[in-house]
Amino acid sequence: MRVDEWNEFREGVVLPKHQRKAGGCYVDAGLYQHVYLEKKIPQGTRVTIRFESAKKTGKHYTGSVVSPQTPREEKGIYWGYTTRLAKNLSSVFSECPYEEGYDIKIGTSERGEDISDLQEFPEFKHLLIVFGGVKGLEESVASDNNIDNEDPSVLFDHYLNVCPNQGSRTIRTEEAMLMALSCINPLIR
Repeated sequence: MRVDEWNEFREGVVLPKHQRKAGGCYVDAGLYQHVYLEKKIPQGTRVTIRFESAKKTGKHYTGSVVSPQTPREEKGIYWGYTTRLAKNLSSVFSECPYEEGYDIKIGTSERGEDISDLQEFPEFKHLLIVFGGVKGLEESVASDNNIDNEDPSVLFDHYLNVCPNQGSRTIRTEEAMLMALSCINPLIR
């Protein structure tokens, strides 16, 4: 969002400003003025804010902290994707934060099927995209004692190459994420 755009929700970072005052904190939420929250939160913490109104109270806006899922769950607003760190590949699946699991699981690999061969995905609530390290998902499978099969493609609904004919030995993860998300976006209903 731009600095002059209004939305009931914003993301922000708690500032060190006035942290000694009891009972509240200030957040930089990308507006011309900071947001005051009546809750003490450690500086540097990322928060999702719901504004009480578009008007400032004194010099600052006021709001309250809500779950990062609230904008999506209550208003249907796209609020970004989430990432999590797993100790190994099998725990990506066994420690799924969703009771019903992932509806669609995608693995990315230069050895995967060409993504342009896909037409579209069925409706889903929870989509998982897994990116391998420099040695690929094959290395992640090989180093995980909880996985018996050596073929990573059996773990996923789709095992995709998002950059066929890549022309380089490796693609950095941050590059692969942008490529995968831009290729997958048109396939989502």
